[in-house]
Amino acid sequence: MATLLIAVTLVFASFVFAGAVFDWISPFAGAPFDRNVWHSYADSREGDSPRAAMIADLRSNHLVPGLAQKKVKELLGTPEVESPNLYQYVVGAWSGFRFDDDFLYIHFDDQGQLTHVETVQH
Repeated sequence: MATLLIAVTLVFASFVFAGAVFDWISPFAGAPFDRNVWHSYADSREGDSPRAAMIADLRSNHLVPGLAQKKVKELLGTPEVESPNLYQYVVGAWSGFRFDDDFLYIHFDDQGQLTHVETVQH
């Protein structure tokens, strides 16, 4: 029984450690959202754009389900691509080998309310 407890503890600790390392190296976390910085990189596809580091804070604290499209535009500015149910903002070339750009996709329902947010590379 003690061996099982040790094994389970080690597996749990490994997952916690892996999650901490991922958060530490993730390009999409680590900086609080700063509206002025975000807007100053509106047309940038640079790999070192600070927009990427703000994504986690944006998703957790600002882009909450139910937020109106108008409020999203007030916060982030005019999207690079806009449709009735999707806003797309460029965040730079961060993930993978930095060959492709990363984008913040903000999805809305038919009433213009935010449903979910994702980071996409293409």
